[in-house]
Amino acid sequence: MDHHFGSPHSTKRIIVGTPAPTQSAAPGGGGRGMTPAQPNIGGGPPHPSQPVPQTPHIPPHPSLPQPPPSNVHPPDPSTNFTYQRGVLSAISRMRAPAPGNTAPGPVDQALLRRWLVLAPSYLMHDQSISTSPEEGVLAWAEGMHALVGVLQMLHSQGVLEWETMDTASRAFAESWSAAKCWTGMERAKEAIQAAGRRLRALLDPQDYVRYRGRRLYPGQD
Repeated sequence: MDHHFGSPHSTKRIIVGTPAPTQSAAPGGGGRGMTPAQPNIGGGPPHPSQPVPQTPHIPPHPSLPQPPPSNVHPPDPSTNFTYQRGVLSAISRMRAPAPGNTAPGPVDQALLRRWLVLAPSYLMHDQSISTSPEEGVLAWAEGMHALVGVLQMLHSQGVLEWETMDTASRAFAESWSAAKCWTGMERAKEAIQAAGRRLRALLDPQDYVRYRGRRLYPGQD
């Protein structure tokens, strides 16, 4: 099966998060007998049957924990702080208008990149602490799609930095590798593919492995 973004999705339902008995792999690499996959947003043009969604509106989430804008929380097994909660809290704080101003606040792309880097770790963390593994994966996917929505918005404004797109490509590839190390992670793979399709539409139209003329991870100029 082609594991690039946009490939057909399996409909088989398996308990999420069950370790694969015949594979021995660490997150970030393929297991024994598996072909290492590096799915990235530069894998090809958007699938014709998958229209790119519009950038979603990210409303404030007053009921969620509100850490300081620069505080990025790594996964902590002793807490229930999830990727979804951290990402939505960070976005709502960044977009909050300054006092006396109605315009949304500026987006800190360095902070976005830090949350993208943590995506693979939170994928494994969230599916292990939630009421059910599948619920954890779905919540993680909401956080990932919220980040993608912000990247789409920045691209439409002409201010999306190459470093942010490159970080997103690396985050998707590493999340995919982590998901491949476990059985029952079909939902996670679908979420990664869907996010990749949305960002692939932003790539250079004449070269789908580049953004603003520069190659994205895992390629090098």
